[in-house]
Amino acid sequence: MSRAPAFRFESVDNAVAFLKKVPMLEAQSGLDAEKTSRFAQLQSVKASIIGKTVHIKFVYSCGDATAQNMTTLATHAACTAFLKSAAARDAGIIGWKIEGQMASDKKGSWGSVFAATGVEVVAWGVLDKTACLEVLGLETRQLYRAIMTLQDGGIRNGQFGSNVNTANVMAAVFIACGQDAGSVFKAGWSQLTAELDSMTEELTISVYIPSLLVGPVGGGTGYASQKEALRLLGCDRDGKKYAFAETVAAFCLALNISMASAIGNDTFAASHKNLARL
Repeated sequence: MSRAPAFRFESVDNAVAFLKKVPMLEAQSGLDAEKTSRFAQLQSVKASIIGKTVHIKFVYSCGDATAQNMTTLATHAACTAFLKSAAARDAGIIGWKIEGQMASDKKGSWGSVFAATGVEVVAWGVLDKTACLEVLGLETRQLYRAIMTLQDGGIRNGQFGSNVNTANVMAAVFIACGQDAGSVFKAGWSQLTAELDSMTEELTISVYIPSLLVGPVGGGTGYASQKEALRLLGCDRDGKKYAFAETVAAFCLALNISMASAIGNDTFAASHKNLARL
């Protein structure tokens, strides 16, 4: 998880000079940040300059927690400690903000795709022709063609990510299991892929999620209903963060397959008419 404060300077010259010194501040920043938590460990700092402002992305490992609050408090402690130092006074800093929008908190961005936060996860499965026809109501070639058509349309439309429907499952699981529902947009970027074996007609389908923000502890996971939902999944304790992420990814893959199949065999409209209307 990350937090990215922004420091404003009197001149671009001062900002550039500070930018060059940021790597030397990492060790002390880590010591100050880690005093606020038993779990937060500073992994790296990366600075970027925008005009007279330097944005610094603090990246942490945070145990089993999703840790938005944890990283906020840790970064705030590190920054306020630094601002009291002689180095800060000499740098020409005239203001700062705890977040400058480079951590992508609760927002989708290419930054969260290329530099994963939370858990980076992939889920996949193989469908044979018989199972696909019996369970999903169409052959693997038909399902493959449907996914390719949806993928082509998404590319032309400039879709952010490439999936059929990851967001519905992710939102439902986040709410049911006490996760931060505001992070669905950031976590929801995913890439669905399909590969058809022309000889066996087996279809391999996978979904890749680079920044799945989940954790079995902290935040809303302590509420009774949410804790029970995590227990039913076997993910209600420390050490289950990655198991939980794998489970969420598998649910996302299942919905992508189901929805693509409904579009491919023309039951999409009928299912909504029969099952989703009062």
